[in-house]
Amino acid sequence: MLCPYCHSPELKVLETRECDRGTTRRRRECLKCRKRFTTYEHISLEKIMVVKKDETKIPFDERKIKLSIVKSFDKRNYPEEKVDKISRDIVSRIYNMGVSEITSTKIGNLILRKLKTLDKVAYVRFAYVFKNYEDILKIQE
Repeated sequence: MLCPYCHSPELKVLETRECDRGTTRRRRECLKCRKRFTTYEHISLEKIMVVKKDETKIPFDERKIKLSIVKSFDKRNYPEEKVDKISRDIVSRIYNMGVSEITSTKIGNLILRKLKTLDKVAYVRFAYVFKNYEDILKIQE
C-alpha cells in the first residue's frame, strides 16, 4: 500500500478496529510525509449463484435468509441477536461449502434443520411456506 499523498510505501498502522460485518478499519500514518488516512478492509467472497426450482439462477442474497427467518419467528418474541446468529451460521455454512452454485432447496433445508432444533412453531411456519403445504397435517408426514 502507498500513501495517497506522497506515494511512499513506508506506513505505520496507528489503530485497528473491527466494524460491521467483518470490515476492518485501520488508521494509518505515512512515515515520510506524516499525513494520516483511514483504510477499510473487507473480505471479498466469490459470488454464489442460487439455482431456483425453475432452473433460473440468481445471485445469493444473505438478506433473504435473514428475512425468511424473521418471518418464521414473527410474534414469537425471539431475540433479534439470536435471529442474526442463526442467519450468520447458515450463511457461513453456505460459504464454507466452497461452491459456486447452490439450489434454493438446499438452502431451505439448511434453514429447516436449524429451526427444527430451536423452535417448533418457527419450524412449522417456515416448512409451510418452503414446502408449499396446503394442509398443516402434511407437515407431520
